[in-house]
Amino acid sequence: MQQTESSIHQVGTSTRPMKESDFQQAVIEYAQANGCKLIYHTRESRGSESGFFDLVIPKPPVLYLIEVKKEGAPLTKGRLGGKNKDRWLPGQQEWFEALKACFVVSVNLWRPSDWQYIEETLGR
Repeated sequence: MQQTESSIHQVGTSTRPMKESDFQQAVIEYAQANGCKLIYHTRESRGSESGFFDLVIPKPPVLYLIEVKKEGAPLTKGRLGGKNKDRWLPGQQEWFEALKACFVVSVNLWRPSDWQYIEETLGR
């Protein structure tokens, strides 16, 4: 759905419920209009880890991890899943709590030759 700047500013003022996808698009367009040049969204999530945020928006010095929900919709909770219901699938609640507790963002490029460093970093 193409949104105009005036419709973006009206988000949250309508008496009609807004679809999650429309709200997400409004957030993306607003971020772009306000200087956010990089916005990540997994369009096809099959095969991706469950529960991860809808949007990742770096706007230095802040990295925004954003879960977009329609009004009143809760975050999903982790559950057993997979073919035999024997694999833990994290929910949005678990991701939200874990990442909210992080005070540092570490940006890395790792290659197989960095394995010793990877072990040292993740083994702390």
